[in-house]
This record gives sequence, C-alpha cells and structure tokens, in this order.
Amino acid sequence: MPLGPETRLQAACVNLFYLLYPHAAGRLFLNHNNPRGPKHGHLLRQMGLVAGVADMTLLGDNGAVFIEFKTTTSTQNKNQKQWQKIAEKAGYRYYLVRSVQQFQRCLQQNLHAS
Repeated sequence: MPLGPETRLQAACVNLFYLLYPHAAGRLFLNHNNPRGPKHGHLLRQMGLVAGVADMTLLGDNGAVFIEFKTTTSTQNKNQKQWQKIAEKAGYRYYLVRSVQQFQRCLQQNLHAS
C-alpha cells in the first residue's frame, strides 16, 4: 500500500523523535482516528472516537501537546479546526506540522533533552 505525503511526513517525524529523544520513548503516540469503514467507525465511536482529533499526542514536560500533520498544500477540515479550538480552549498546545523542521521545533519547545 503506497503511503500518502502526510503519512510519510508523520513517519519521518516519528523516526526523528526516536533518534533525538530515545529516553522519551512512549511519550509520543498515535491517536487512532481513521476508521476502516462504516462498521469500524461505528464501533470506534462507541469506544470514544471523536471526529477531528489530532494525529498524535506528545506528553511534553509541561503537559499534553497535540500534533496534526498536513502537507504544505493540505488544510484542516471543519472537524479538525473545531477540535483544535476545543483543545486550545482547555489550555493545551496544538501544533499544525507541515515539515520535519517544524516538528523538531515542537519537540525542542516541549521536551528537555536529557
């Protein structure tokens, strides 16, 4: 199965995380938010799936950080924008990441090297 550009970006960022922050293993994780079909989506909604949730969560040194991966030309959909507002209103940081360099800055701002 060929990977799309957002998936390739996310995978590259996860690899960078493990290279730069091996001591922080487990603190960056995927949020399961893409059902495989209607039946799977129904099951996931029963289990707490919320439309628009960010792609990943980072357990930063000062709290949870939510990360959405997009290409330089893709945009957030309505549910993603709404969920970003919910997260930020609750006091959490939310990053829209379009490059490995942006992701690296997110890590530098939210994790201390040790």
